[in-house]
Amino acid sequence: MLHGNFVVLNMDNLSLSEWRKQNIADISKIKSEEDVKNHIVIPYLQYLGYTIPSMRFENSMSVQTGTKSITVKSDIEISINENIEVVIDTKAPNVSLGDKQILQSISYAKLVSTPPAIYAIVTNGFDIATTNIYSGKKVNFIPPFSQLLSDISRTRRKELTQIEIREVSSLLLTLTNIDELYRIINTCKNIIEKRGLIRSDQSFKEMTKILLVKMNEEKRTKSGETNRFQFDIISQLARAHDCSFLEEFRYLFHEAIQTYPIYNDKDVSILINDNDCIVEVVKSLEPWSFLGTGDDIKGAVYEIFLKSTLRDDFDQYFTPREIVDFMVKFADPKIDDLILDPACGSGGFLIQSFLYVNQKIINSPYSTVESKKSFKISLINVYGVVKRMKICMFWPRLTLSCTEMAITTFIRGIHYETPIYQMINLMSF
Repeated sequence: MLHGNFVVLNMDNLSLSEWRKQNIADISKIKSEEDVKNHIVIPYLQYLGYTIPSMRFENSMSVQTGTKSITVKSDIEISINENIEVVIDTKAPNVSLGDKQILQSISYAKLVSTPPAIYAIVTNGFDIATTNIYSGKKVNFIPPFSQLLSDISRTRRKELTQIEIREVSSLLLTLTNIDELYRIINTCKNIIEKRGLIRSDQSFKEMTKILLVKMNEEKRTKSGETNRFQFDIISQLARAHDCSFLEEFRYLFHEAIQTYPIYNDKDVSILINDNDCIVEVVKSLEPWSFLGTGDDIKGAVYEIFLKSTLRDDFDQYFTPREIVDFMVKFADPKIDDLILDPACGSGGFLIQSFLYVNQKIINSPYSTVESKKSFKISLINVYGVVKRMKICMFWPRLTLSCTEMAITTFIRGIHYETPIYQMINLMSF
């Protein structure tokens, strides 16, 4: 049946795997991202009812955040009635589809048009990850054209606010330039130690406090509030309050620890006394995103700051994210399962396990009330134990209750049984 430029298929569609077996004679010839796009994805889209005139290829998008700007390209966009409804990011067959690849496709779909596209899809020709931008649900297939039409008719569109656009842009910058961010973190270490005159064995504590402010500000944007971890905004606030940039930043830090009471010392404060030091660090970190990137950025911070002073004593190693993803999927934790990592290190397995279970909740047919109840259960059921300086402890109430930012405060005693809900809360939602 014809529908404009599309053919609506009135039949049970083959999965990508089934279609590939019937239509690709020699799969070994599919080696590159372009091969996947031209020989698998585009023909399969046509099979599902889409036609070439509805598709746009290699569309460039300019992304600006702070002083940083990048140009990215979406591989395939599908439009209906001149509205972009689907964005597809293709990968080479040897690229695994992890959180980073999925988040990148979601970012493309959110930035490609106003309002955003309905579907963000990433595929390597073998696996598929499709995300509904409005519901958050994920499936492992490409919706046929008939389903897309149905979804268009019942989706309530919502334009992104300028705050949301900035945060998505920041996330996309981080996803596509993670190595540069790691170099900047190393630069911040040098600024804190040399300009701020903080000893190398103490600089990590100061960086921890700065990152707590940054992550608290990123967290605020989820409720529609402005991310104040910006040089211009902090400068404006400092002028309004007739104080220095450093004093205003200390106020943001104390606000952050009111939200997340993770320090035992009520008088804790930022020890850096050089105003320009804080200014340089804020400017350096401002464009980047530290929440929800799919990378253990905070683990990288730990390693950059502490490997020279503590690595020999603690033998701290970080499991590559691809291995974490594989092991969590292989374990396949259920919504009511109790999850324990008895040597959780930077918390990568725990965080990924929680996110894995939470996606199951999102994809489930639960009501909103049931979903919230399941979400709380999944928070309570996640535990992590880490050994520091011969002290065994659970993660909450550490210096920064998310992953490895925890080195500077210790829980006394080895049977402090508190779940890591603070860590997950700060990290993910």
